[in-house]
Amino acid sequence: MGGTTSVYESKPQEDETGSGDINLTIEEGSFNGAIHSVSCMGFISGGTFTSDPSEYLAVGHVVKVEPESYVVMPKKDLHPGSYKVIAGEEVAKENLASDGCEVSPGSGADTYVVSEHKAAADKKDVKAATCTETGYTGDEVCSVCGAVTVKGEAVPAAGHKTDSKKWGYDMAAHWALCDVCNVKAGEAEDHKFAVGKCTVCGAVDPTYVTASVEDEGNVGTAEEAATKEVAAAAASSLVEAVITGSSKPVDDGVVSQETYNKVQQAVNLGQTIEVVVDATPLPADAVEAADKDKVMAVVTEDGEVAQYLDLSVVLMSKGEPLGTIDKLDEPVTFTVAIPKDLVKDGRTFYVVRVHDGKAERLATTVKDGLATFETDLFSTYALAYEDAAPQPAAGQQPATDQPADAKKPAAMALAQTGDPVPAAALAVFAVALAAAVVCGVAALRRRSAR
Repeated sequence: MGGTTSVYESKPQEDETGSGDINLTIEEGSFNGAIHSVSCMGFISGGTFTSDPSEYLAVGHVVKVEPESYVVMPKKDLHPGSYKVIAGEEVAKENLASDGCEVSPGSGADTYVVSEHKAAADKKDVKAATCTETGYTGDEVCSVCGAVTVKGEAVPAAGHKTDSKKWGYDMAAHWALCDVCNVKAGEAEDHKFAVGKCTVCGAVDPTYVTASVEDEGNVGTAEEAATKEVAAAAASSLVEAVITGSSKPVDDGVVSQETYNKVQQAVNLGQTIEVVVDATPLPADAVEAADKDKVMAVVTEDGEVAQYLDLSVVLMSKGEPLGTIDKLDEPVTFTVAIPKDLVKDGRTFYVVRVHDGKAERLATTVKDGLATFETDLFSTYALAYEDAAPQPAAGQQPATDQPADAKKPAAMALAQTGDPVPAAALAVFAVALAAAVVCGVAALRRRSAR
């Protein structure tokens, strides 16, 4: 039943005993006044009452105690408030609503209070959105029981931003970098190199090599621009081989393995390579004895070494030498100023090169006090000279260590004096001549027999 009413039995008429039964169920409504039943229990499952109806609650229900009323409701989903729970505190805890926090004893018998959640200062599971990953605002939680009171929301990924034009690059290409997360934010594109740098990203062209020439003393290059061009091309080819992993420069004897490794390390660090063509005179005591011996083996018997030279093509990076290029793709021209005190009529100057243990005389042109030669190999060099043998005057015999007639047979020498030749002397000469003829014939036979 529902509504506001009084229910009682005043005149039982069902039997002769004067008593009867009434089946009563209260599911809703507002009721004023006291509730009393002598025999009926558990018949109230809803409604608002001005007096405590907990004695007559149906199974599975509780009474919520309001300031001026009692509300009967199912025991599940107990929101914050004061309740009369006949079954006890544990039942109340098991049936808390999502906004219910703690259960504690109330002021009356079987009365329990469900408290409200208290918001924590920080949210739970907060995650900031990135350029590529979704974020989360975080859950609001109770600082007492840890229950989630308000669920958070997803935050969409922001996407990359490239407004500042930052670039990443390697030796072959470049790509845009995100202003926010600094990661690759676009497709790679080939570099656009000009004068050693990419015009887009500023990356250094590893194959761009600057060349210079350092002359010292009386040694120098005849054509500096051409020399620098050839040296730079050789160094650039070496760097390209390093980048591709080719061992050809080592195999061809252009550089040593040690130099190759150092160039590779510099290139991997993004360092630029420089090449210096160095022409320097060497004191004799700075030349290895083995190289000296090889030079002297080429110099003629009457020749002398005027000056030893060191010609080298040095690879540099950040002011430090990495090694040398020992062979160029094409020859370059060098000059050596001949010391004036060595210039002499009839004296010939030439250059000797020692490379890979082999010494050889190079074609050398002498003009205006300069000895000029070409080379594509770099190691130890020597400027040498020799004097021409003196020519005899007209009608004179060449000067020797013995008289002109010393090597002639005795008979011929005697005949040139104009004196009579004794018969005994002629006889001795004839015998000697005959013996010589016999020996010559015997030797010829032996060669024929072989």
